[in-house]
Amino acid sequence: MWRFLHIREYLNDQHELTNWGLVLNAALSAGDQSAELDEAVLIAVELLRYGLLNADNMFPTYTGAPSRGSGTSPTIESGHSTQALTFFL
Repeated sequence: MWRFLHIREYLNDQHELTNWGLVLNAALSAGDQSAELDEAVLIAVELLRYGLLNADNMFPTYTGAPSRGSGTSPTIESGHSTQALTFFL
């Protein structure tokens, strides 16, 4: 574990917490102390380090509305008949 923390620069050569180590320590110490959240906290801190976890809009041009197709139910042709597909959400 120490080697991982050192390689990921959460610890320095003197085995002291770096600034990111302090962030990870604070995140792990806050709130619920269950072991199930440790991995999620580590991933969140890693995403923060690389600027991937932020408040930026990842899809500024996406409005949520359908942009392709006619809006009717799709159909599949099998042999001489056409069967309508029903989609369940």
